[in-house]
Amino acid sequence: MRSYIFVWILTFLVTTPLVASSIDVVFCIDTTDGMKGEIKALKKKVKAIAQVANVRMGVVAYRDQGDEYRTKSLPLTKNVKKVRHFIKNLKAAGGGELADVRAGLAVSIDEMKWNSGPRLIVLIGDAG
Repeated sequence: MRSYIFVWILTFLVTTPLVASSIDVVFCIDTTDGMKGEIKALKKKVKAIAQVANVRMGVVAYRDQGDEYRTKSLPLTKNVKKVRHFIKNLKAAGGGELADVRAGLAVSIDEMKWNSGPRLIVLIGDAG
């Protein structure tokens, strides 16, 4: 499943005509305990995604209410090292309730400083 998601993202980036200008991609990811494998996979794929297109990437991590944090984020940037460093420091922990997907999406939509071009939010989670 993980590989399929990243193949789809890469295909989208390569085949979207507007990508020639630039595209903004935000990874909105559940960082509760059950997401260790997905976080590890994202760490490996970010560099490949950045090489495909003129892309700015941002990250929003979310957990359950009452965990260490509800959301934390990295603003959109072209600096792949910053993105990789932020993701590298994400640890899967907490959980037990329903992860606060709404809070993660709200930050992704409302708090990122999106360009006027194509935008993509990649929601990565294992709960409803």
